[in-house]
Amino acid sequence: MRFSLPLLALGLLSSVASQAQSASATPWLRGVARPDSLLASGPAYRTTADVKVPGRIVSYTWSSGARAWTTPVLRTSTYDANARLLVDQLADSATQVPSQRTTYTYTPAGRVSSTLLEEWNSGSLVPVKLSTYTYDAQNRVIHSLAQMWQNGAWENNFRILISWDANGNETERTGATWTNGAWLTRSGTQRTYRYSASGSVLELTTSGWIIPTGGFSPGTKEIYTYGANPQQYTSYVVQLNSAGTFVNTTRVGNVQYDAQGRQTYYETETWNAGAWQLTGRYTLTYAASGPGYVTLAEARSGNSWTTSYRVSDTYDANGSSTGLYVENWTNNAWVPSSGQRYLLRYNVDNVVDRRVVQTASSATGTFVNASMERYSNFVTAARGAARLLAAVELYPNPSAGSVMLRLDGLRQAGEAQAEVLNALGQVVQRRRLRVGPGLTEHQLDLSALPAGLYSVRLQTVEGVATKSVVRR
Repeated sequence: MRFSLPLLALGLLSSVASQAQSASATPWLRGVARPDSLLASGPAYRTTADVKVPGRIVSYTWSSGARAWTTPVLRTSTYDANARLLVDQLADSATQVPSQRTTYTYTPAGRVSSTLLEEWNSGSLVPVKLSTYTYDAQNRVIHSLAQMWQNGAWENNFRILISWDANGNETERTGATWTNGAWLTRSGTQRTYRYSASGSVLELTTSGWIIPTGGFSPGTKEIYTYGANPQQYTSYVVQLNSAGTFVNTTRVGNVQYDAQGRQTYYETETWNAGAWQLTGRYTLTYAASGPGYVTLAEARSGNSWTTSYRVSDTYDANGSSTGLYVENWTNNAWVPSSGQRYLLRYNVDNVVDRRVVQTASSATGTFVNASMERYSNFVTAARGAARLLAAVELYPNPSAGSVMLRLDGLRQAGEAQAEVLNALGQVVQRRRLRVGPGLTEHQLDLSALPAGLYSVRLQTVEGVATKSVVRR
């Protein structure tokens, strides 16, 4: 079983200590690079054979002093027949002189195999950085290498090594720099899991790399308890390593779920003087359609509860993200404190052609302009060029639990692999399928997964196709 469900609760726990964190410091407040609707045309969440991506983007920054959009930067992109990015170039929008260019290559399975960064210098683009990626048989990245262009040759600079266990969970990640002709580990995280017979995580011990000793040292342990459903934990305890002994620090308990398996409520406690002290409670409300949600946080004050803050993850009717931000309850009103919201404009083809990013200002309690992007020169992966993409369909979409994977028009028979990936790109489900010419259908069970936007990646002898599905 892939293990990612506790991330929401752990993220919210961190905000109890600091409710006014900046968006860049809060993992669940990171904005997306492009609105979702740029990746699929049509009405809300409808999977289609056509994929629209912008060939031209002009980016602006907001000058609060001049109260105007300034310093436009032109970004031009080229794609292959499956709408995968091949070349991305930045230039001055007025002079058209480029500043940098990134070129991408892909593995046969459709994963990025290399990126080449070039920068403008003395009238031409010169190599700067080459990044290459290696994957295992399950298409999980296990090695990334960064090299810098020095004196007419590539020299090692930095590498990341990643290992995985049989359950698909990451067990180790180390980062090393090339120093005096050898790799020197500078950072690392090691995760040790203990599983139940059904594959549920019972314990997770996380260790960090200690440079002076050159090894890992245990830092935290998480202990999980489950109810009748082995996929849904009801509580977990976080312990910190203190002089070789793990001691209690926080506990998340009374975790409740709705009929669709989504978390709807939980409470937090801190360990104080040998006992658990109730400190907070959280109520999650989900949008009637789409992946949006609101988390309401309340703090314990004496024997009563006081409203503290709320986290909103919002989407429009077309499934495009419109904001992810925190608001504090101040003087009986919601006041933005961190995060971003997105003001979108659609063209006649129902594709976003402009996005304004506004950030929450804790000083003024309002959203203020930060940046703007204008999209144009859209490229469409047509049915003829993306035949495999067109052959794959997911329905119903959104889905309350089960979704049908329909394949129609494949030319060759054989075995295929279907992978379900979460928003972090982690594989949360994997199946082997028999496919062939004509119409075939396979049912995917998403009922054990939390609500959100997922990607279904199908690997066949004819190539790779990826579609999105919303788990409601």
